[in-house]
Amino acid sequence: MMIAFYLAMLETEEEKDTFTGIYEKYRYTCLHVAKLVTKNHAWAEEAVQNAFIEIIKNKAEIFKLSGSRLKSRIVIIVKNKAIDICRKENGLPTESLYDHDYEIASEEPDVDARLLSEEGYNHLLFCIAQLDDIYKTAFELKYFHALSDRQIASDLGISEKNAAMRIFRAKIKLREMLSREGTTNG
Repeated sequence: MMIAFYLAMLETEEEKDTFTGIYEKYRYTCLHVAKLVTKNHAWAEEAVQNAFIEIIKNKAEIFKLSGSRLKSRIVIIVKNKAIDICRKENGLPTESLYDHDYEIASEEPDVDARLLSEEGYNHLLFCIAQLDDIYKTAFELKYFHALSDRQIASDLGISEKNAAMRIFRAKIKLREMLSREGTTNG
């Protein structure tokens, strides 16, 4: 079983117990999210494996989280791993990467306008996937999970000002990507 592999990567019984709880609670959610992104069972399983390894690598910060913050972080990790696999294996899928549970609530008119068509939505998701991880994670926490800047700062272990700056820079980079291709409204 995979859990034995993961547990071998941990040092203390407390870490093993914490990880086992996370694994048991979220493994099916992770597989569901990965399948939504990849549209391929084998790729989804690989994404979930990579996500749990990433969780172990970042155990110091992730094991401190609980409730919706923990679930949000895990969903973002598995989604990013799934997108990475899709990118590696011939690009992103043509269908929407997210179902209605992962909708974007943007304040920016050019981003909102992109969501009006499925093609625009998929392109926007592709652009988000191209962001550096520090910007992508903050942006996703803000717009996919509707967290406040304060919650994002707490989850990422950074200052609230730094969280707001990462979100701001992510929006600038997205506007630049969309503008380069002539896909913004103005």
